[in-house]
Amino acid sequence: MLKHKGEQNTVQTILKSLLVLLLLTLQILVIIFLYNSTNNLFVYAESIFDIIKLCSVLYIVHKPTNPSYKLIWIILITLLPVLGISLFILWGNTGIPIFIRKKLKQQTKLANNFLELKKDDYLILKEIDPFKYKQACFLTNTTDMPVYRSNNIEYLNIGEIYFERLLNDIKNAEKYIFLEYFIISKSYMWDTLFEVLKEKSINGVKIYILTDQIGSNIRLPKEYKNNFNLENIFTKQFNPILPFISLHLNYRDHRKIAVIDGTIAYTGGINIGDEYINKTSNLGHWKDFGVRLTGKSVASFVAMFIKMWNITNKDYQLNYDDFTVESPNYPNDDNGFLLPFCDSPLNHKNPAENTYINMINSAKKSVYITTPYLILSNEMIITLVNAAYSGIDVRIIIPHIPDKKIVFALSRAFYDKLLKAGVKIYEYKPGFIHGKSCIIDGQTALIGTINFDFRSLYLHYECGVWFYNTGLEKKVQEDFLNSQEKSIQIKLESWKKRSIFKKIFEAILVTIAPLL
Repeated sequence: MLKHKGEQNTVQTILKSLLVLLLLTLQILVIIFLYNSTNNLFVYAESIFDIIKLCSVLYIVHKPTNPSYKLIWIILITLLPVLGISLFILWGNTGIPIFIRKKLKQQTKLANNFLELKKDDYLILKEIDPFKYKQACFLTNTTDMPVYRSNNIEYLNIGEIYFERLLNDIKNAEKYIFLEYFIISKSYMWDTLFEVLKEKSINGVKIYILTDQIGSNIRLPKEYKNNFNLENIFTKQFNPILPFISLHLNYRDHRKIAVIDGTIAYTGGINIGDEYINKTSNLGHWKDFGVRLTGKSVASFVAMFIKMWNITNKDYQLNYDDFTVESPNYPNDDNGFLLPFCDSPLNHKNPAENTYINMINSAKKSVYITTPYLILSNEMIITLVNAAYSGIDVRIIIPHIPDKKIVFALSRAFYDKLLKAGVKIYEYKPGFIHGKSCIIDGQTALIGTINFDFRSLYLHYECGVWFYNTGLEKKVQEDFLNSQEKSIQIKLESWKKRSIFKKIFEAILVTIAPLL
């Protein structure tokens, strides 16, 4: 069995390394050729490169993306044009191909009709708290997802409980099951789940499984394809890496979604693999969590899944109207609201990052964040620092045992600015904390798949749920404080004593942070 060391798959790392080496070699050969060529040829080639570099830089400057992300590409293209431009075309360009744009527009319209956005709950929220109303409106206007009144939400504070609840719900499925996960790996967790899925398929339950190819491909069992020659089980892999070089290789489906019969939905940081339920892990205790939703809000997850499936699948399209959403008559909490939403590299309004920023800016007392990776944009640094300078209790928990040493070193590179402002930073001593959460004043929370890093906020397809005053927020905060008790606090005084070499290395890493 392959042991999981983070969600950045080995295949992607190897492909990137080989391609970078190839392009770097090409860059060197071009330089050598021009150096040995005649003066006229050298001047002519240099002029062409200057024009290409200028056009590339102007194109990047006018792209609707983060300035830090633009800057590193401009530097790379200016210094090494052959390498920089080639890598930008492969991994840095977030342009939308025409055929995807058409699909997206069509599916968005169908999803909106399916969800039938209503204003009633927004008006009630506006009367209760105008500031939270603005947060909900922002998410709806940038993601086309509605707000719902709170009912029957469950916080699952560890992977073992998440899996137990999910397995039980799947056993009781009667109509259909949607599973969308970045990683499905050969594991006890998958084997147990798959036995139930096979039984349900025999009983006529329709099962649709969407995985990310780079996240899951080499982790799946060898018999995976043969097993799925079963009636009523349909699979699709998102963004295949074939042909070898894909212009959208860098964009991965990082979502974790399960929907059962349109009555129950799950999301959070948990994939399908044994490390997520602490069955096997070489990173110590794996701390992860998720949420289980029932009621009308499940419709948003149905829409998210079908939209992604239809954009990914050319041959087998799903009809929204075929997947009814059953809404049991749970009593509404008049003061509680939630809003499931999704984000993607195609959405330049950046709903995930801007929602985090809006939430932090609204804090009156506290901001508690858990994330496995802390690779911050300049906007996010300013937001966190200003909150701390304003007297807000800002705390962040990241892992103490890293899955990627370079990324861990980069996360630590941001400590200095945060600590000087008064942000409290903790490292989860028992092992690896993979859950993603942001809790504001114990009243507002965001739980989902979205890390505090460039990949989640700009390059990946993600999802999450915004909660306000549902009761779940206090449970998430309590879990945060329990994790904090098991963590090591990083003090500014001791952090300043690190070596000059580490400081230089951190400065280099921060410069190239958007590429990692």
